[in-house]
Amino acid sequence: MKSLRMVAQLCILFFCTGLDAGAQTNSPKKIRVAYDVIFIGSPYCWATIASPFTTSLASYDFLDKTIVPFKTREGSRMGHTESDIRKLCPKATVLEGLPVRGSNTTSLGEVVWEWVQKLKLVIK
Repeated sequence: MKSLRMVAQLCILFFCTGLDAGAQTNSPKKIRVAYDVIFIGSPYCWATIASPFTTSLASYDFLDKTIVPFKTREGSRMGHTESDIRKLCPKATVLEGLPVRGSNTTSLGEVVWEWVQKLKLVIK
């Protein structure tokens, strides 16, 4: 990835390709994810991702994929979000998530930029 713009595009692609909350599949075969890096955003919900996302995550094959969680919050940070995603997607690499305080978004651009650089998803 060479820019934050590309990262934003990946976030948008995730939500536009059927990986929506509560997606159900009748097939025992998992659906293969087409992207290498998948950003998953969720509101803070009892120290983890919102429950509709757990159904969706369990329905997809994240073999050799990288998952990058982020969430909105007002209290705790990421809680046990990353470890819960690792349990749901054991074949994926789950990177450090970004907890975003909803009431403090004035410097959000800088915070996201620093987080993405720290994850080494952006090459200067």
